[in-house]
Amino acid sequence: MRRIVRTLLLMCLGCGFPGDPSDRARSSDGTLMAEVIPQTGPEAARRVRLLEGYVALDVRDTAYQFRVEVERNNGRVDTLSPPVTLVRDSSVARVVDGRVQPVKAGQTTAQIDLNVRLRLRGVIGVEERLFSDSVWLAPGEVRAWDLQPSWYSITVDAKARPGEAQPLELAADLICVPDAKGPKETIICRVRQNTRVLLRHRSAGRRPERAVAVVTIVRLPR
Repeated sequence: MRRIVRTLLLMCLGCGFPGDPSDRARSSDGTLMAEVIPQTGPEAARRVRLLEGYVALDVRDTAYQFRVEVERNNGRVDTLSPPVTLVRDSSVARVVDGRVQPVKAGQTTAQIDLNVRLRLRGVIGVEERLFSDSVWLAPGEVRAWDLQPSWYSITVDAKARPGEAQPLELAADLICVPDAKGPKETIICRVRQNTRVLLRHRSAGRRPERAVAVVTIVRLPR
């Protein structure tokens, strides 16, 4: 699911990423692309901004198209969808026909050339939903997930009867804090080495029985 997190005003004149082979945007076949905005005249830009300065994507999302608001010298305001020129870290996302295609969890920067001197940069955060489903456990049963080094959002939404302790508990050697912006059942964890996370039934209550929780594990773009 795509979530537009915030809007930034980003404008860069005559600057590019290290190693950028050209001052002009190129299409997927390497040919030079026409200027999106002229450098001078009434159609030139007085002010430009990315409508989505930071975009959060999931690895399963389709390619994303940035949008730019342009205020021209003649007073007209347009919304354009210019092609992305390049992505700083192609292991996180890559350019496909001018759009950004997420590849794996992480964060990177995209560059958009509007003309030879006017460039914009947007930030892309890619997350990966590793698991999201209901888990039923009988007393003594355990469900396990193997996590690689990264940052994760882990949610265990289990319902206990009034007056009874929560029958399910999460067990792992993790550094976690509550998610200040998410549900109370969600924690943010840093995994420093390959780790196995366990969800187990503690057989709580006078008459232990199967318990259910909705478990969601997301690798974050940090």
